[in-house]
Amino acid sequence: MKEMGTRERLGLLLAVVAVAVMAVLLLLAGPGAIPALATDPEPQSVVALKTVVLEDGTAIYAADHDTDWTLSRYYGVADVFVTMEMTATDKITATIEHSPDGATWYSGTAFTAVTTSTTEYALVQTALYGEYLRLGFELSGTVGYTPTVKVTLKNN
Repeated sequence: MKEMGTRERLGLLLAVVAVAVMAVLLLLAGPGAIPALATDPEPQSVVALKTVVLEDGTAIYAADHDTDWTLSRYYGVADVFVTMEMTATDKITATIEHSPDGATWYSGTAFTAVTTSTTEYALVQTALYGEYLRLGFELSGTVGYTPTVKVTLKNN
């Protein structure tokens, strides 16, 4: 076996020192220093439908109200079903709203206003714009209302 020369020993020593320094730097930086890959909560290609309940019909409101939003970026259209129960006669209008960022909302299709205290059923199919979808309810008085909102997101 051939003995290493001074140059080879110096090169090996420098390589070992470089690896040790990198290991110490990684340990000092902690686990958050190396960013994890960002994961998208939704698949990039959607084959199936996605159904979301934005209001489950258990809450009673007596003023204007916005539902929770749903991520709609991977879909082209939505079927929006609204069931409305009111405690007395009044006027309430539901409007589909779209957002590019979840903070700024733009009005889209509006449902026909509900003006009786009986349960009303409505279905609207709408094109989707932006990244998010929600419904806004505008009440003309202070009568209590209980909405149920179901959204079926589709590609066509």
